[in-house]
Amino acid sequence: MPSQPAVATVSSTNSASDVTRPRRFRWKTGLVILLLGVIAGVAAWFYFASNRTDQNVAQLITIMSTMLLLTIWWTFFSGVRWRVRMAGWLVVVLMCIGLRYSVRIEGFRGEAFPILVFRWQETSEERAAKYWEKQKLISENIPNDAKTAVNSDGDESVESTIDMTADGWSQYRGNRRMGMEYTGTRFMHWRDGGVTTPPKELWRHPVGPAWSSFAVSQNLAITQEQQQENEAVVCYDLNTGEPIWVHTDEARFYEFFGGVGPRATPTIHDGRVYALGATGLLNCLDLRTGEKIWQTNILTDAEAENIMWGMSASPLIVDDMVIVNPGGKAGKSVAAYDRITGAIIWAQGDHPASYSSPILATIAGVRQILLHDGHGATGINPEDGRELWRFPWTTQPKVNVAMPTLVPKDRVLIGSGYGVGSALLDIKHEGDTWTATTDWSQRESRYLKPKFNDFIVIGKYAYGLDEGIMVCVDLEERKQMWKKGRYGYGQFLMVPGMFIVLTESGEVVYVKQNPKEHEELYRWQAIEGKTWNHPALAYGKLLVRNAEEAACFELPVTYGSDY
Repeated sequence: MPSQPAVATVSSTNSASDVTRPRRFRWKTGLVILLLGVIAGVAAWFYFASNRTDQNVAQLITIMSTMLLLTIWWTFFSGVRWRVRMAGWLVVVLMCIGLRYSVRIEGFRGEAFPILVFRWQETSEERAAKYWEKQKLISENIPNDAKTAVNSDGDESVESTIDMTADGWSQYRGNRRMGMEYTGTRFMHWRDGGVTTPPKELWRHPVGPAWSSFAVSQNLAITQEQQQENEAVVCYDLNTGEPIWVHTDEARFYEFFGGVGPRATPTIHDGRVYALGATGLLNCLDLRTGEKIWQTNILTDAEAENIMWGMSASPLIVDDMVIVNPGGKAGKSVAAYDRITGAIIWAQGDHPASYSSPILATIAGVRQILLHDGHGATGINPEDGRELWRFPWTTQPKVNVAMPTLVPKDRVLIGSGYGVGSALLDIKHEGDTWTATTDWSQRESRYLKPKFNDFIVIGKYAYGLDEGIMVCVDLEERKQMWKKGRYGYGQFLMVPGMFIVLTESGEVVYVKQNPKEHEELYRWQAIEGKTWNHPALAYGKLLVRNAEEAACFELPVTYGSDY
């Protein structure tokens, strides 16, 4: 018999060797990808050192990119057997399914860091719905006489006295929108410190989600909130927290980062409430009953589209006009409505809206509306809407939130987050010509970077939250006096001798008004949950709220004026 060819024998031997040879795990490639991801994350963090939002977004992008590269390596280049690769995939898929059905994102913090909660926990909307079901006021227009509140058992028997002559906290950041006034007959008196116990809690209860603050007149505390598929303007009794009336409109605004609900704060003027919803609905309501007097949609009127995080600027009353900023390119980006009838008096401009509320000021002897829109800061003639001056000021996402603040000597302080900073504008007026300029350097601008937190200016000192840290800046010497106190993206107001800071985590902190050093006097936990809403102060009572609950505290007061 002829022998088998030698080549066949060799081929058989090689095949057996291939079958028995162990696979080699190429772990070094995976380790290199992981190390590069860590290095990229650290580099991105320090590159965006002055901007916490971009830091976190960069980290998210780095993590996702690293995971994608590791997935490609594991699937095609790891060198392990295919059944091991599939087992790895199965583990990852099961983990993802487990997370999907056990955890949900309950919004984001101010630095764009997600808030994770278990899926079986109630949402703020569910808690608020239970509260409103108990009050028998959910999703209904119930025009009650403001002298009669509804108690927790639904019995209309709680009497509330209305004093139409008293002053309150009539709009966003107070009667002058400066976050530093207290115009009632009782004034805070903490100049010497000595605060050792928390204020007396008068009430607390769930509220629907919104980033609105309170406006207060007499015993009426008015805010906005989302009630399921309805935007609501709600009036609570200041002393008891019980609902007095509620006005609802079928509207719901939602954005992934900002969440659901209205953003603006109602304005109280001459027995009426003016409230702007996130979808552009502008309501004029009776202060006593909540009955609708007139309504319009400012976005429809301006032929404008809504902005990313919804209409947020609180309505401003100037004489017999309601001033709003719908934005748009149809020559109606700022509009004035007749506050009695709702008719449009004038509409001017073609700049995009932003999230900053307008304020009335007098500069160079001329009364004007200060506004920070999507393109920059501007002064507007309230008589006809004509733009007097403009200073370009934008951020990469075209988000300007902090209100422009009037500074002595015809100057205006503006600022934004996202690593941009602030600027002190010199406003000049000669004849019919207006100019707005600044000589602040980039270094000086970075002293104060407010994201959505407003300034308070006292004399030559500006106080604010620089990416969540409180700071004091000398505007004349152009230097930072101090930077201390990590309060997150909260808000604050001023009483004589002291700031009341409402932190992003819901704490209230008393900070001494001192340009030379940062000194905390006292702090306590007021409410739970992420808190971006501005506090309100009226008649010795501090009102705080967020997207989950509201509470009212009675603060120590004395009589007479400290101003």
